[in-house]
Amino acid sequence: MPPTPPVGCCYGAFATPGTLTRFGHALRPAIGPLHWAGTETATRWAGYIDGAAESGHRVAREIQIASGTA
Repeated sequence: MPPTPPVGCCYGAFATPGTLTRFGHALRPAIGPLHWAGTETATRWAGYIDGAAESGHRVAREIQIASGTA
């Protein structure tokens, strides 16, 4: 199999300085049945795999609470 060509991107998305500090809280709340997870919604380690895992745990808990299975 031929190697994958470079795609010109990075492993994470980065906002301009101060963006997540000012607006990060607005990325987290669920909108109806839609829950947001991803490294950009993490409260710590945004932009890294640790942040993605943290947000996944947070959303799983939110869904459990919303569905009454917590």
